[in-house]
Amino acid sequence: MSFDEFNRRFGKPDRNTAVSLEELGLSHSAPLKSFVSTIGAGSFADGLLSVASTREADNAVAPWAEFLPIADARHFATSALGMLFLLAGDTVWVVETQYGSVTESTTPLDEFFDLLAEDSVYEERLHASIVRRWTEMMGPIPSQHVLCPQPAIALGGAWHLDSLSSISLPTYLGFMAGLFSHSGDNAVIINRAPNDPHP
Repeated sequence: MSFDEFNRRFGKPDRNTAVSLEELGLSHSAPLKSFVSTIGAGSFADGLLSVASTREADNAVAPWAEFLPIADARHFATSALGMLFLLAGDTVWVVETQYGSVTESTTPLDEFFDLLAEDSVYEERLHASIVRRWTEMMGPIPSQHVLCPQPAIALGGAWHLDSLSSISLPTYLGFMAGLFSHSGDNAVIINRAPNDPHP
């Protein structure tokens, strides 16, 4: 597990932004231990992505817990635009808070970090170019904040540079969770892996 592509795209983490895997309840994960020992933990690329950082440390995902189809998921990473990455056992779950979707990934965690560096994810899902332009104008995203378009995507907003505002992750997640429900037009969509035995 070299994580070469991740390192090429994201570089090393910012100083003083890391928390321990023990604090996050993730010390059991061999791939995460390998990642932290090889690359480090914290906020990467001025906040474009964080892994085992102060963003993940305060149980900010609590407002979304009711929408998760698994009970033991632990928050290990966050994108600048509020995408959450959770680990349940050895399975990665991706929560796209702007779209109200929760997806079980088929990519193992030891391959997942390099997947984040692929163009289709880096530019189209993490919106790296927009985030980079925002940080060039405004500076690094505060270590416990994410960027949110105003209005939110779920309310008809769009990913435009001039619509983004910095907001603390707990406030952001509480607001976004309030836009979705378990049923109806604004129901959270659960996407399980194709080989999942559950209905």
